[in-house]
Amino acid sequence: MVAAWRLGLVGHPVGHSLSPAIHEAALASCGLIGEYALLDREERELAALVAELRRGERHGLNVTIPYKLAVARCVDALAGAATALGAVNTLVRDGERVVGHNTDVAGLVRAVREALGADGLDGAPAV
Repeated sequence: MVAAWRLGLVGHPVGHSLSPAIHEAALASCGLIGEYALLDREERELAALVAELRRGERHGLNVTIPYKLAVARCVDALAGAATALGAVNTLVRDGERVVGHNTDVAGLVRAVREALGADGLDGAPAV
């Protein structure tokens, strides 16, 4: 039996999100079986969701408002930009640990560079 990927988006509210359609299409295009669930949760439930990930009951989670700061306190480690920002939008399992990442910065920088052809953004202030 092939294991199904259990992924999702945690935040509040999340009912309007198009993420399940996007991520399930991406899984299918890669020939993977899985689900991408919308997890509308209260802040007090974040630690339990991280624990599910740690135990392998889920394979990964994305985090949206208003929990990008709060979930950073629930993980075992922060990586990359999440370390500097203290804000997390992606949770992944690394063995028995849950690591928080932040892909927002890289995505924003790439979008600005593509749209404006901007050079020298590294280390530049942003608002």
